[in-house]
Amino acid sequence: MANLLPVAVLTAALLVLSASAFCTAYAQVDYPELGIRVETFADGLRVPWSMDWLPDGTAIFTERSGDLRMIRDGVLVPEPLLSLDVGGAEGGLLGVAVDPDFEDNDHIYVYYTYASGFSIFNKIARYQYADGQLAGEQTILDKIPGSAIHDGGRIQFGPDDMLYASTGDAANPGLSQDRGSTAGKILRIAGDGSIPADNPWENSPVYSLGHRNPQGMDWDREGRLVATEHGPSGWQGTGHDEINIIVPGGNYGWPDVVGSGDERDGFVAPILHTGGSTWAPSGAEFYDESMIPEWDGKYFVATLYGRSLQMIEIDPEGATSTSLFTNQFGRLRDVQTGPDGLLYVLTSNRDGRGQPSPGDDRILRIVPLYDAAGPDGMPHQTQQLKVYSYNGEGGPLEAALRHPGYKVSPITFDLQEKSLSFEFEETREGGSLSVRIERPLISPPFAVTVQDDGNRAAVHDADITYGQDYYVIRMSPDHDSGRIVIMGTHVVPEYGAMAVVMVASVAAASAAAVLVRLSPRLSL
Repeated sequence: MANLLPVAVLTAALLVLSASAFCTAYAQVDYPELGIRVETFADGLRVPWSMDWLPDGTAIFTERSGDLRMIRDGVLVPEPLLSLDVGGAEGGLLGVAVDPDFEDNDHIYVYYTYASGFSIFNKIARYQYADGQLAGEQTILDKIPGSAIHDGGRIQFGPDDMLYASTGDAANPGLSQDRGSTAGKILRIAGDGSIPADNPWENSPVYSLGHRNPQGMDWDREGRLVATEHGPSGWQGTGHDEINIIVPGGNYGWPDVVGSGDERDGFVAPILHTGGSTWAPSGAEFYDESMIPEWDGKYFVATLYGRSLQMIEIDPEGATSTSLFTNQFGRLRDVQTGPDGLLYVLTSNRDGRGQPSPGDDRILRIVPLYDAAGPDGMPHQTQQLKVYSYNGEGGPLEAALRHPGYKVSPITFDLQEKSLSFEFEETREGGSLSVRIERPLISPPFAVTVQDDGNRAAVHDADITYGQDYYVIRMSPDHDSGRIVIMGTHVVPEYGAMAVVMVASVAAASAAAVLVRLSPRLSL
């Protein structure tokens, strides 16, 4: 095999350099292995907390210091839409939500913290939008207990057009179990502040209780509400951040139950918790768009202490999580889907707990790395296969194929032979090929062969780079088509995903990704 500077090494180096440059200059950074680019949508912000959009595509977002701001036609409007005198510390101007009937009523809602004498409260207020201004504050729900910490603050309209709000325990854990208090709850009210008749308790806005500090909410395609919650960091231990499926009238245990430990009758256990580690999960969003098909249906969670975007896959048996962008952009406060079908992420590096870079804070936008045409203007094929079960007899699994430089067959897994294989064919001259496998189904030591025109060539160990949780296999540029077979020593059952990334030459400035998602609950 020719002695080449490995494409995968070059690509990895470029990714590291790009990521490093992004963290200091924040221009943009490409992630070929994910098929996406992260770019700055707005910068120079003061702790952006929550984001929504008007029907005309104008973005509005809160800054915790008290300003509600706009981004119109991609340009940040200098003057705030609204400025409020708000409480400090973890409180402030927090959630924002646009009424689903905005085109008829022009209503925008905010959740904010304020001081009254020696007390701190949170309230939900409604405003009327007209001619680029807000006016006429109307209190929708008031006297939600507040504190320097644990104010909750997320508001969002559900598929039932009701307004949901997450509230913290205001540093008083006992309030979470008190049905007469609005602290430590998820609340459900109508847009005018009235109590829906089908709420769990008559004349009460309480929808669920037993929460410590819930901060992110969204609904899946089945209409299930899924929420994030901060775990303890003191007398109850550390960690145990939770992802919960919220049911009407459900009691989620705080402060009597932490994580899924010490489960008792009457308490609802989380579908995922972080054990002794912590993410400090904040805003959350189900991605239900086609712009990034590999992410369709996943639940994304912005994390503060975790400094990552968690991509969570929920199935009937529970949930598994994959960390994205760890330590790349600092603390992340919220993630939302824009009307363009792209994900937007808010950083929170100026909140007193982060390490701000020049230009922080900012709103990031995640876009596909390749449009309908590849980076050189040539069209590329996209194929998406959906297979959600696997009987252990081998065959193609779920795959989303994006390949501007190669045609790639569905990947076949054979558990009996302990192998994976796929066919490839170069569609662009000058490409070379590497295969990156993460969280491997096939465990090393393994053998890799390339079958080309009836010939079989082995890939030597010198051409394999081992990482902590992945390995990269480099192929000779002499192979412009053929079949790759990777055979391992045994199948690893504790996998959540496998990614095979095929990279064309750096000089050609093109890359392709084959992302294979496997069920984490397979019985092998």
